[in-house]
Amino acid sequence: DTVGNAEYYVAAYEINAILASERDPQAATVSARENYALPTFEETRNPSGYLVNILSTIVAPADYELSVTLTDRVSSSSFTQKKTLSLRDARRDRWPVGGPMFFDPTADAPGVPRFERNGMVLVPSVTRAFAASKDRIAMYLEVYRDVAPGAALLEITAEQRFGRKRQVDTIPVTSPDNLIPIVYKSELPGFKTGEALLRVH
Repeated sequence: DTVGNAEYYVAAYEINAILASERDPQAATVSARENYALPTFEETRNPSGYLVNILSTIVAPADYELSVTLTDRVSSSSFTQKKTLSLRDARRDRWPVGGPMFFDPTADAPGVPRFERNGMVLVPSVTRAFAASKDRIAMYLEVYRDVAPGAALLEITAEQRFGRKRQVDTIPVTSPDNLIPIVYKSELPGFKTGEALLRVH
């Protein structure tokens, strides 16, 4: 594609997400269309290149099947991925915790911020793999206190059976706000390459 005298490599795509429950095969639908332009062919082959899209909707607590379809609007080819979701009723918990959402603490948000929450711009990390570097793990959570006044402690436990490594961090939650954002980062010192179990409670 050409804009003025400059040439760009442009992709045009559409994302469609459908939430289906036992009672309703289309409990919610949401979609987005976007164009993505890059100035050089080499950048189209960059394996570290990415574009973050976030689709939001409101549904009642229930068990759902999420179906997400990505369609290339140039070639009309598409790819669909499905996943089961269990959305709980947060009002039944004393201190409901939302998330976690893992993010890349070293990434710059490309173009318009895709995820901005409580004044923070975060680039989601869609994989659950973390590099052996500073801030090996970084995640964003929200604690909702309007159903349970007072103070609480948020405990984050990382455990790796291979190597028998365990780390426990405690975060005091004392803000008077109804929505309390929590950003947690850790180098996970002593953890080896391999699988680890993370608990938030």
